[in-house]
Amino acid sequence: MNDPVALSRFPGLPSSVARRLRRLAIASSSDLLRIDVFKIARKLRGAATAADLLRWRAIAALLEIDDLPLDVAAALVGGGVTSPSEVGRTKLTKVRALLAAARTAGTIAALPDDDALAKWMVDSALLEATGVLNVTVVAKAGEKPLHAAEVTAGRASGKTDANGRVRLLRLPRGEPLALHVEHRGHAETTVDATPRSTRVLVGTRVELAKHSGRKRPARKSKHLSELAGDVLPERTGQPLHTQTETGSRLREGDALRWFETLKGGDVKLVTRFAEYDGSRWFARVWRVPRTRLPAPALEGDSFRVVRGEPVVSNGSSMAIARARVARQLLKGVKRKRGRAAADRQLRQLLQRYLTRTATLRRA
Repeated sequence: MNDPVALSRFPGLPSSVARRLRRLAIASSSDLLRIDVFKIARKLRGAATAADLLRWRAIAALLEIDDLPLDVAAALVGGGVTSPSEVGRTKLTKVRALLAAARTAGTIAALPDDDALAKWMVDSALLEATGVLNVTVVAKAGEKPLHAAEVTAGRASGKTDANGRVRLLRLPRGEPLALHVEHRGHAETTVDATPRSTRVLVGTRVELAKHSGRKRPARKSKHLSELAGDVLPERTGQPLHTQTETGSRLREGDALRWFETLKGGDVKLVTRFAEYDGSRWFARVWRVPRTRLPAPALEGDSFRVVRGEPVVSNGSSMAIARARVARQLLKGVKRKRGRAAADRQLRQLLQRYLTRTATLRRA
């Protein structure tokens, strides 16, 4: 995700208006996406109209597309493409022609290539299909905004700005998540929060209390496993290690791939579900006799563990991604008593599964 852009850099936004907006605690592109445009226009008393604010907010919305520059965002809005969903729906040829005209007019520094355009269109579709958390972090005593608080939910994380605000993007819309907040000098906290559509202005307010002054025990990192339905932190360049298991017992429901054949007839199987122990990401590896696998199987094949034994299964990336979604949805779910309640629960889970897997296809 792009970092928020200061309003003083926005094309066509006068410095006098930027100063008045700052006095209203609106200083960046992210702030524009959290405001009631018509309410702010009234407070500006003619310095800028609601139409001006809507145009600048459209630019701010496009800036949330991964690696999309400010001048390109302004050119797209000037050409009538005013939201990430429109970027995703607009034909590539039309976007290319619009930006070529902007390059000829000198309003963008360089003409992006087709790979960049395709990347932006895919990410815009992802933004439209997923949700956002608008988080504001304040001190419990005095309600002072806390700058540089670390905020994490699912795979998204960020630090709050001078107004204690941060937007966490590309989260599963409508799915309650654990929102964890830390700030130096304050007690960390975790609250429940549900990502909403990027067009929804509702935010999540988190209050942090001061430390009591007593030395806190070191916080033990929680072990996370995709097999157990956990969402792992995103790997940003860190390697995925392997961990060889000493026993031959396989985990029920695991997804495995035969990736190596050893001398003597044994084979190595690696799980497709990663784990995180607080410092590293790793995948478990088992060494088993070749005779334990189904006879037609070949190196490179995938398996699912059923009643402790591997059976051939679909090991495509999409199949594994869907399996992760299913495990996340089922984590901690207790079966409802009564047939009607159980059926209703099953329909709700199925609908959430279909919504989440549809997001995978769009991405």
